Amino acid sequence: MIAIALAVLARTGGWWRDKVASAIPQSLADRWLGELCQEVVHLAVIPDAQGRGVGRLVHDVLIAGRPAPTAVLSVHPQAEPAQRLYQSRGWTILTKEFRTQPAQLSYWVMGRQL
Repeated sequence: MIAIALAVLARTGGWWRDKVASAIPQSLADRWLGELCQEVVHLAVIPDAQGRGVGRLVHDVLIAGRPAPTAVLSVHPQAEPAQRLYQSRGWTILTKEFRTQPAQLSYWVMGRQL
């Protein structure tokens, strides 16, 4: 195995989705989370396979043909390769200050039109 990915459809009432909704302005929550969005939970490529297009391929397959109009994800603030991947695939930074707990490190939340 060289990569793993997981995405789910998120609706109001979902724990992570609602945490994001409360961490961003209402106008952003309405636009990016709406009634239904795709939540990218994991996308990882083993180090030896990174930089070869595997992440781009897995990303594109993961979000292709989904019924949601948008997708959202969080990314570690020091995960520069992941940040570059997402930005190169059309993701927009919604906030760089997302935490699920007050003492937690701030993560980025990003959104993408599908």
